[in-house]
Order: sequence, then C-alpha cells, then structure tokens
Amino acid sequence: MRNQPKLSKGQVVQLAVLFISLLVLVVLLVQFPWSMPSNFRCVDSKTGHISVVCDKSESVDGYILFSNGVITEMDNLPNYQYDGENHWRLEVPSVGTYRLQLAAYKVVFGIKLIGPKTRQSVVIMTN
Repeated sequence: MRNQPKLSKGQVVQLAVLFISLLVLVVLLVQFPWSMPSNFRCVDSKTGHISVVCDKSESVDGYILFSNGVITEMDNLPNYQYDGENHWRLEVPSVGTYRLQLAAYKVVFGIKLIGPKTRQSVVIMTN
C-alpha cells in the first residue's frame, strides 16, 4: 500500500472555509428574490403625491424604490394595502418628472438581497 499524503492544518482550515463559503452562497442563491414585483405602476394623484402600486408578494421582506437615481425603502413611506396590492404614497413637489423603478428584497443572515428592478415608470407632475 502506498502512503497517502496527509493534509496540513492550514489545508484543512482552507477546505473548511471553502465549504462554509459555498454553503452560504447556496443558501443566499436559494433565498434570492429572483422575480421582480408584478403589475408595477405609478399613478399621479394630482394632489402632490404619486401612488406607487404593485401586486403583494408574501415571499419577499420588502421593496426598494428607485426614484430618479435615489433609493428609498418602501417601509419609510406611508403604506396603504387593499385588494391584494401594495400601495405607497410618495410625496413629491407638484412639478417635475419622476422615473421610478421598484425591486423586491429579502434579508438573509442580515444581508439585504435586492432582486431585479421593474421596467421604468415615468410620471410627469404638472401644476
């Protein structure tokens, strides 16, 4: 019989770290919010705010709004829920163009995993 080379302590530690890293990566990928919010739309209310709407999803922890490049967690906006949909009230100045996108997120091990963004919705607020 041939003698098998033994692994050093450093090699065992490296293999353990690699295994744990791969395991964490698999868990993150399984938990990732792969789909984007469905039926996303924005409506100018003519009263100084925009209603941001999407179908409610139980499989995510929350939503992130991208408004003209600024990121807002939807939890920080007044939230109205009815008819199985999420409605948020986005306060805006009465005049301006707003390019809005929405993405779902899920929190795994304290890490916020943000899914793909919706198509852009453009709302032009006028006097």
